[in-house]
Amino acid sequence: MNRFARLVVPAALLSACSATAPGIPDVTVPEISLKTMQDVVTQLASDEFEGRSPGTAGEEKTVALLIERFKAAGLEPGNGTSWTQDVPLVEMTANNVSALTFTGGKVPLSLTYGTQFVAGSYRIQPKTVVKDSDVVFVGYGINAPEKGWNDYADIDVKGKTVVILVNDPDWQTAEAKGEFNGRAMTYYGRWTYKYEEAARQGAAAALIVHDTEPAAYGWNVVQSSWTGTQYLAATKDNGADQTAANGWIQLDQTKAMFAGAGQDRREGPRERVEGGGDLVGEHLGTGLRLENALLQGNVATGFLLILTIPLFSIRLGFGDAGNYPEDTTVRQAYDL
Repeated sequence: MNRFARLVVPAALLSACSATAPGIPDVTVPEISLKTMQDVVTQLASDEFEGRSPGTAGEEKTVALLIERFKAAGLEPGNGTSWTQDVPLVEMTANNVSALTFTGGKVPLSLTYGTQFVAGSYRIQPKTVVKDSDVVFVGYGINAPEKGWNDYADIDVKGKTVVILVNDPDWQTAEAKGEFNGRAMTYYGRWTYKYEEAARQGAAAALIVHDTEPAAYGWNVVQSSWTGTQYLAATKDNGADQTAANGWIQLDQTKAMFAGAGQDRREGPRERVEGGGDLVGEHLGTGLRLENALLQGNVATGFLLILTIPLFSIRLGFGDAGNYPEDTTVRQAYDL
């Protein structure tokens, strides 16, 4: 089994984070040096560390640097005598991704991977196929009993492809008030929740409609995040309880799909702010096929660094959609 990225676990920081827990002694936490933070982040974000992707030389350099800096700060390992702790991880890279097709409407649609849609799978298997799956619009894809809201009420989406709006129903509210906290997105508005709920409902696939304002980021962010190598936590059932495919679709392409199904609206799906359940065309079906290159190994938990260091990731991918389209280096910032 290959060893993927490992993350240091210093005991002093662990104690500091849990100082109120029974049996954990109080410790004096020194003041964090802004310059130290800046220097370390600058070094880790440099080309020397090659993006720090798991399983690469850049990752080994990153782990060595962090251990060195923790030792210099007087910290001690938190995993016995080891600075690292392995966590099962699966590396998955989608290859030979087909077009995303919608058939049965007025005009068949065939969407291009990367520019018009992105997709992947949380099922750890060599191939992913979605074929002749009915398409159902489910509004915001939310099931919130405590709020009396269920976009899936009285809808059977088993084996179907659900189309979901991003964010919460009241995202256009100016203040952080309302049933779903207005502008302050709840977890129900997160794309992770929408895929989770679609899986619980038995959907074959879930497509989130990308709209820049409610998403709060452009398509370039979706494209760079969802293409190339992905990392999933290994599970006993290899993700069998997940949808076969998850992805995003551009707003304009969604409007075209709705129009082809005889549901042409001036504003497209954004008008549908409550509920869902519309079968998008009586016989409209979707198709998608991709191959998954799999590699299993170990990654370390990132618990401690979550509290401290914002790091930058650099990897090769699609061209930058901004000022330098010829530059295929994708730059992403993560608050770890």
